[in-house]
Amino acid sequence: MTEAEDLINYINDFLKRPVLLEQEVAIVCAMIDGTINKNTAKELFAKIMEQNLKAHDKIMNMSMEELKEYIDG
Repeated sequence: MTEAEDLINYINDFLKRPVLLEQEVAIVCAMIDGTINKNTAKELFAKIMEQNLKAHDKIMNMSMEELKEYIDG
């Protein structure tokens, strides 16, 4: 598989479940620690997915020049 195909697969998988591994781990750890309960975890997942989808849309709507600036910081 080419790098482009890998990227497309990653994006498609992400869109099916827009939560990054680090975000999911943080929520699960907070549940295990007893910092949050199951309902709070569900709310956090929903908020994170919403924010991630907004960020995804923003990036996908950027021009090539904007993307270069964004990546370069």
